[in-house]
Amino acid sequence: MGGPTQPVDEHICTTCTQDSVDYFNAGLYCSEALLKAFDQHYDLGLTPEFRKIATSFGAGIGAAQCCCGCLTGGVMVISLIAGRSTPEQSETPAFEAAAALHTAFKKEYRSACCRVLTKDLEWGSPEHYAQCQRFVGGMASMVQTILREQLGVEPTHVCAE
Repeated sequence: MGGPTQPVDEHICTTCTQDSVDYFNAGLYCSEALLKAFDQHYDLGLTPEFRKIATSFGAGIGAAQCCCGCLTGGVMVISLIAGRSTPEQSETPAFEAAAALHTAFKKEYRSACCRVLTKDLEWGSPEHYAQCQRFVGGMASMVQTILREQLGVEPTHVCAE
């Protein structure tokens, strides 16, 4: 149930995408892996302590298998870049980018719910883990596309191809 593969976009930082997957493979939850990789490639300015905010979104919000941690991690990245600091600022850029990310994820994988995305897999099995790896890589590409196309934001580090 991996869904179709995202077409390769020549503007995607493959290093950021690979780092997201590598951090997941190293034991971070999907939400943590995405936040750490984007922090490094987009200079989000997060300390390791602050990156802990992503932990509870893993495994579908506290292991409840609800909203996919990849999606919540991606939304955190968008919010850090386009979110507002005061009530007077517009939430529109962040809301529109997050909605576009949600729509892209559901279009690609047919659901945003962790439980639905992994329903045919034994939780914690190698197949489940491989499925989540695909989601992490796909989400990293989706976030980068939305950052570039909607928000005009590129990685701050040169990305290897």
